[in-house]
Formats: sequence, structure tokens, C-alpha cells
Amino acid sequence: MVKTAVTRNPQLLIIRPESELEFVGDPSQVNTSQIVLQNTTDRKIGFKVLTNAPHLFFVRPAFEVILPYSQCCISVMVQPPNSKELENFRHHKLMIQSIVVQPESTESIDKFIARNANSPEIMETKLICAFKTTYTSELELPLAVSGDDSHDGTGSRGNEMPGFGDDIMKFQESLRNKSSTQMKLCLLAVVVAVVAFLAYYFYFGVNVDGDAENETED
Repeated sequence: MVKTAVTRNPQLLIIRPESELEFVGDPSQVNTSQIVLQNTTDRKIGFKVLTNAPHLFFVRPAFEVILPYSQCCISVMVQPPNSKELENFRHHKLMIQSIVVQPESTESIDKFIARNANSPEIMETKLICAFKTTYTSELELPLAVSGDDSHDGTGSRGNEMPGFGDDIMKFQESLRNKSSTQMKLCLLAVVVAVVAFLAYYFYFGVNVDGDAENETED
């Protein structure tokens, strides 16, 4: 079945992709996708991009005026989603509103579209968002993707993915064991050095003192 964008009112812009905006990459990193808006008319067309998940998506430019027979490339960046957001990623949508801008208009396109949001002259197109991961091995699974829905601004997303945390714990335990072994070897080396020094001191120190006493008696 061919997917089609959800569109209201006559088409003012050619929008690519037409129905689905796909992000490809590692979900523990910021990923970017592109939307191209093409104005094939002889009129100026203003647009504004809205989303139902503003905490996830960063759009630039979010609104602009496209000159006749010109196009605009929009960059959409998605923040690292947690596991629940990634699982339900297709529930997120971007809506592109567009309207004809009169030549004499001096109002900001952002305010102009907001003021005319319910106007029959507004064209609305919704794009479904999709995420395609690009892991090449199990070791590349991100620690940042978790079941925690909180975003504390520090980049931390809570616990690791199920099944991967055990490997991390084993690795950390092996590091602790190695550190403990190295510390024991260092202590052993210090003890050996001290014993050797004491043996040297008592052996040669006693001999020197004995020789000195013999010379005094002579």
C-alpha cells in the first residue's frame, strides 16, 4: 500500500519526502533528516513547521517565506530518545502549514500563520516520523537509550538496555579484579624491597661495626 501524507486544502508546495520522514543512525546520538519544500508557483509562499513532540525535535528554519519558483531545505534534528519514545517513534508527526503571502505583507510569517491557523487558505501536511537504527554489532548498543522517560538535561537516560547491563557489570568487575591484583603485586614488591634492605643493613652493618671494634682493640 502506498503511503500518502495527511493533507488539508489545496497543495501549495511540493514536499519531499511526501509522507514519512526517516531518521537513520544511532539513537543514542543526535540525528538529522531533511525536508525539501519547493514552490512551483509565481507567488510567495510562507510556511511553518509544528510537531507533537517539541522536546525531541529541533527544526531549522521553523518558518520562512519561499520565493516564487524557489525551494527551501529544512533540517530536522532529533534528540536521543529513550526506549519508550523509540518504540513509539511513529506516533510522532511533523505538520507543515503553508499559505500564500501577499506582496504588500510586512507581518512576520510566524505570526501571520498563527493568526490564520483556521483559515481555509492554510494548507496543512503531516509527515509521520520513523527511526531506523544502524548498529553493526551488539557492542554498539547505546547506554543512553533506556526505559526512563525523564529528561534531566544532563544527557543521562537512566538504566542501560536490558541484557546489556549485565555485560557492563561483568566488565567493571573484571577491572576491579585486575586493579586488586595489581595492588597486591605492588604491596608484595614493597615488602620484598623492605626485607632486602633490612637484610642488607643488618648483614653489612654488623660486619662494619665488628671490624671497627677489632681495630680499636688492636
